[in-house]
Amino acid sequence: MKLFKIKTVFAAFSVKFLVKILGIEMPVVASATGLAIKDGKMLFVKLSYIKGYGLPGGLAKKNETLEETLEREVFEETGLKIVKMKYFKSYFSNFYGIPTLAALYEISVSGKLKSSKEGTPAWIKPNDVMGELAYFNTKEAVLDYLKIKK
Repeated sequence: MKLFKIKTVFAAFSVKFLVKILGIEMPVVASATGLAIKDGKMLFVKLSYIKGYGLPGGLAKKNETLEETLEREVFEETGLKIVKMKYFKSYFSNFYGIPTLAALYEISVSGKLKSSKEGTPAWIKPNDVMGELAYFNTKEAVLDYLKIKK
């Protein structure tokens, strides 16, 4: 996962160079995130490349819809297949200097959990990991969802 960190830092410095030196504004990068609940527990991934937990999801690839992105990322990170998805809300963040717009979907999944290079997936009660979430917008998304679904 050191390679991931090196690529991320390089991308962030490249963005800052383009913005500051050349005056070029970086376009917003699209991502999709899934929020699944089963028996009062939420699907999280204990990340291997950064300390903490995250929701399954990731950046869209060229010519990929957000729904396709989410299906691919959830399967890659957890081994699970999405059987149902519903748009919930979007969040803007600044990921290592890269402006990112994340679409959050409420999802239902099937299959058996499987670890990946991204990390280890697990069903966990949200309150048990709130202090260990890797990204600020993940905490915001989980809190928003729990507030609305009460």
